[in-house]
Amino acid sequence: MDRTVKIQLHPTPEQARALSETLSQFTDAFNQVCRYGWEHQEKNGVTLHHGTYYDTKITCPGLVSDLLIQARVKATEALKSAFTWKAKHEAGHPKKVEKALKRGKPAPTFKPAKCPQSTLCPARYNVHTYSITWETQTVRLSTTQGKQTISFTVPHYSAQYTGCKIATADLISRKGKW
Repeated sequence: MDRTVKIQLHPTPEQARALSETLSQFTDAFNQVCRYGWEHQEKNGVTLHHGTYYDTKITCPGLVSDLLIQARVKATEALKSAFTWKAKHEAGHPKKVEKALKRGKPAPTFKPAKCPQSTLCPARYNVHTYSITWETQTVRLSTTQGKQTISFTVPHYSAQYTGCKIATADLISRKGKW
């Protein structure tokens, strides 16, 4: 069974700048893949990878390849969801209009699906881009400034999960906290 455990990072000011830049470039890569997929009506991850990898590598030079790939994976998930939502709502809208008119109500307005986009997309890390040392409570993350070792704390309600095997992690910034 997988568990999600929140940990709070305590970066130095320099490390915080590196994390911010990493999130910025990750978001740029995510948005670039989403735009490409939306324009080409593509949701296949392999096709998106072939169509966007080198361009995103040029526009986001600080990201390691694994983070670029994770941005593409997140964009693929968002595109699949958007295309599914679009197909479902385009097919169901005429029935909703007919039903509303039958009841003497005004026809509902159609809200078209839009290209997925993010202002600050959480970077997804995997076993190749981060590692945790539970004993010293440090995490080693790939950033645009290279690998960074950052201390962290575990909330008391998650303390029972320390030392467990790790899978993926999302780097999230909220109100200056990591």
